[in-house]
Amino acid sequence: MTWEEASIEITKSITKGLKLDKAANYGRPVLEVPPFPGTTYDFNGEDSYKVRIGSDSHIEIPISMLRNCFLTARENGGIYNTSTLYSLYPEQVKKHGGYVHVIGRIFEIAGVANKIKGGYALR
Repeated sequence: MTWEEASIEITKSITKGLKLDKAANYGRPVLEVPPFPGTTYDFNGEDSYKVRIGSDSHIEIPISMLRNCFLTARENGGIYNTSTLYSLYPEQVKKHGGYVHVIGRIFEIAGVANKIKGGYALR
């Protein structure tokens, strides 16, 4: 699967209100979808997803972060995990580990990856 194909599947599958994690207390609902302008870190208004983590916090995931994680995982045997994200966005991972799982779930729900022990395997 190419990034272009993955991007189409993500856009179709990840919608506002979708709960990314039914097992989590608050379900990690998607609060905003592109063209929501990401404002945290140096996202500079880039089209982003906004996902609630816990009762009173959220994380923003710009399209470029999804693309970079996908492409890096593709280069590393098709495996997306904490190391993949940390190599690209250490500041975000250190501040909130939820990024790793949320991106993995986005990939999984969109049919881009399968959950495996320790991460996600791209299809």
